[in-house]
Amino acid sequence: MNKIEMVRNMNIKKLNLYLLVLLSLFSACQSKKTTPLLEVADYVNPFIGTTATGNTFPGAVLPSGMAAVSPHNIYDKALSESTQTGIYVYGEPYIYGFGQTHLSGVGCHMMGNVILNPSTGDLQVKPIENRSAYENEIANPGYYSVDLTDTKIKAELSATMRVGLNKFSFPKGQAHVTLDMSHPVNTINGGQIKIVSPTELEGYEIDGGFCGSKIRHKVFYVAQFSQAAAAVGYYVNGKKVSEEHLTEVEGDNVGAYLTYDFEAPTELVVKVGISYVSIENARKNIEAEVPDFDFEKVRTAAATAWDSKLNRISLEGGSEEEKEVFYSALYHTLILPFEINDANGDYPAYQSTDTKILPFVGREDTVGINQPTKVLNSKEPRYSAMSLWDTYRTTHPLFALVYPDMQTKMVKSMLGMYQESGRLPMWPLIDQECGCMVGDPATLVIADTYMKGLRNYDVDLAYEAMTANANYPEEGGNGLRAGGTEYARDGYIPEDKKIDLRVWGTVSTALEYAHADAGLANVAKDLGKMGDYEKYRNRSLAYQNYWNKETGFLQAKNSDGSWLTPFDPLSTAGEIEGFDHLGGLGYVEGNAWQYLFFVPHDPEGLQQLMGGEIKYLDKLQACFDRDLFVLWNEPDMSYPYFFNHVKGEEWRTQKYVQESLKKHFNTSAAGLPGNDDAGTLSCWAVFSMMGLYPDCPGTPRYQLTTPTFDKVMIKLDTNYYKGKSIVLQKTALSDSDSFEKIKSILLNGKPNTTYEVSHDDLTAGAKLEFVIAE
Repeated sequence: MNKIEMVRNMNIKKLNLYLLVLLSLFSACQSKKTTPLLEVADYVNPFIGTTATGNTFPGAVLPSGMAAVSPHNIYDKALSESTQTGIYVYGEPYIYGFGQTHLSGVGCHMMGNVILNPSTGDLQVKPIENRSAYENEIANPGYYSVDLTDTKIKAELSATMRVGLNKFSFPKGQAHVTLDMSHPVNTINGGQIKIVSPTELEGYEIDGGFCGSKIRHKVFYVAQFSQAAAAVGYYVNGKKVSEEHLTEVEGDNVGAYLTYDFEAPTELVVKVGISYVSIENARKNIEAEVPDFDFEKVRTAAATAWDSKLNRISLEGGSEEEKEVFYSALYHTLILPFEINDANGDYPAYQSTDTKILPFVGREDTVGINQPTKVLNSKEPRYSAMSLWDTYRTTHPLFALVYPDMQTKMVKSMLGMYQESGRLPMWPLIDQECGCMVGDPATLVIADTYMKGLRNYDVDLAYEAMTANANYPEEGGNGLRAGGTEYARDGYIPEDKKIDLRVWGTVSTALEYAHADAGLANVAKDLGKMGDYEKYRNRSLAYQNYWNKETGFLQAKNSDGSWLTPFDPLSTAGEIEGFDHLGGLGYVEGNAWQYLFFVPHDPEGLQQLMGGEIKYLDKLQACFDRDLFVLWNEPDMSYPYFFNHVKGEEWRTQKYVQESLKKHFNTSAAGLPGNDDAGTLSCWAVFSMMGLYPDCPGTPRYQLTTPTFDKVMIKLDTNYYKGKSIVLQKTALSDSDSFEKIKSILLNGKPNTTYEVSHDDLTAGAKLEFVIAE
């Protein structure tokens, strides 16, 4: 039994439930229960993904919560090879404090702001020395606790939407709490601290620099303490400041401390309100959400909030470990995007940017950033931290199916960003565009939402926004698509012009545009705009211009039409000098094999280019035979499902999905196959374990495969869909030790002749029965 399992078994609630089950078994001989023995949230293991660059965190957060309170056991990111985010890696020896904001599963370091650190004994104001060894970590949805062994303190964390709760149980004697701004998780540090009273601090912290961008913003905070300190003060550059007249400190390496003399063991609760608008709003967020210091009340409410979300999907059958993998994955899927508006509705308006993506160095010439922030107000949630190049593939399709109210509000957020800046976003974070990744993912998210019948937003505005993104400037477009003029005019983006055009991966970028245009074409057709339909449909076929029949790959080409040489289909380096993991020439974070089948909107056309179904099948099979399928690489994460496009070969989808789940997902801290990408990887597991997958966002269809569980029930939102639930049920006729192969599929009792199902059929209230072959 590993350490995580041991700690989780200490959960008293879980033990009590086990005892009740055992008593019931002794009292009567019963058949196997069809309902879960545990509360759904008890299956969530927040430690999954906290090492092996999964980049998750174990701390307390609500679904889509702005406040996210979590331990920091990395002081200097450069000292650890197991993190990209520089915050927490399971098993590191010391905790250096508890930050109040975090991003889950992202590939660059940022946030972790407003670090509180409790201590005992002599006051330490040098952050690297202000640390403690620890043990007995416990993490549940909305709650985290740990024993700090050097300082004899028990720390407990919880959160509301905009307020972090920190409870520190001190032993008798001298104790301290510091608030430090000198060791952020990225290279951006500093801010302001003001001691308002012996029970309150306020100020702001500077954050930004995501993935090398030049964006900056302020994180405003108010920290309120349940007991008055005996002494308070500031420190700068690791030294206490003695000037009595000093009312605040501001700069790169500033901190404040509160000192206590406890005559008996004492619990101290600290409320930290967060706002991206103002200190006043941070204080109002506390007043609205946590008017008292009742930690258990907040913890209970957090658990209830998570149960409400997680209970939308119920499971029967499967192992306890499989349920833990599933619900932990669903949990990680629901952390981002998060809401950035305050309790009163205020939020910072979005600023688009003209970001220089390639090369990454030299992004200083990014224009349009860090302008004075305009404050707007909305009664509906304003979402941010949208890693759209990742999440359009799995996360947003899951929201559209299971949480449609949340998904439509995310679309409204994106449309708001368009109204404020003239562009749909790519990677919006707080009030600015990070300019990360490529393509036009927001268009695909909106197109997918629309095509699934979710339209309670301004459809005309949505169409205007999508076409503004898709059109090049001479057509009246907004210029968001780097290389968009060449793509639309010539059918490809020339490799020899990529630096001038600011294009990272000419092949990858054009394939993303083609996919987005296919989704937009579907919307245009549904709206009766047949001229637009033809235009965008034709542009979606631009992938054909990259087909090199001599090499058998989609390959970069120059402005004179010549193919880029030399060509190595296995290379994942060379696209960006100094960043060898960011793609081979022409590709983004991958190589020619990992983009060969990235034409989800036209698999039949790709088959024709390759010479027919058999050659398509042989090449796709070669990806798996040669271990070239990389699950954690977004463009090819759908590859197992593309076998469904060859009739009679659907069993290969079932085989490789089951193998991938077993190989790459487990309940350890390394239980994700790589960076979770804001929940995208976790959501792949959620869909795959249910037995369906959205292989082509922008088209209302799902591919089918063998469910992991005997029965999955998705409770539908009847405000959006006609049916009450979707049931996916498996009848196993054999105990295969290789993989479970589907013999037949019934949809509402009738044979389903394909391995696809439509969104409308599902949401009308469907029962899918998977009969497993003998």
